[in-house]
Amino acid sequence: MSIAMRLIIGLAFCISQVGAASAIEINMIVPNIPPHFDEQGNGRIGDVIRETLRACGHEVSFTAVPFGRHWKDYVDNEGYDALGTAEAEQTFPGTSTLPFMNLQDGATVLMKSGLDDAVGINDLFARRIVAFPNADKILGIEAAVPHFASFNMRANRFEQIRPLFAGRVDAILADGLITAHFIGVLRDRAVAGDEPDVDPAQPVAFRKNF
Repeated sequence: MSIAMRLIIGLAFCISQVGAASAIEINMIVPNIPPHFDEQGNGRIGDVIRETLRACGHEVSFTAVPFGRHWKDYVDNEGYDALGTAEAEQTFPGTSTLPFMNLQDGATVLMKSGLDDAVGINDLFARRIVAFPNADKILGIEAAVPHFASFNMRANRFEQIRPLFAGRVDAILADGLITAHFIGVLRDRAVAGDEPDVDPAQPVAFRKNF
């Protein structure tokens, strides 16, 4: 993944060329995808960006919006100085840094489904699939979509996970760490009695299909 920036060349150039005397505050739009970015921009990726820019003598303020919307809002609103993050193949106004973090997309399935050994996308043909917005293009599976029994893209992660545990979908295609984070949240809610309609304690498996 990479960060496209309007006002600075890139993180590596910033570190070597820009001093604290020219410090600026960068307004960056990001997707709300814990554990990488939460509503305040904190998380694995957010922390890397914040500390890197701080080393340049700058500060960053994050605006977190649903995944997928951050790309559109960045293009439509010139008030944003930077975008975090974009796929390495995407192009946006500004200059991109080199990729600095790779997400591991794959299929999360219930162990009892018999799909725990699904290592290729064709192993999911005739199955009900849920994924994140633009997943068909980002994952390069547009040709495979007609072979699925169903294919839905949902920004709300709980709208991916609850159907899996309820038996309404067979696999979630997404970054494994993001999915695991929200499964953990759902399990905590179930222990507190706040998820009476699903059993998130069911064992799951993650397969690196991409």
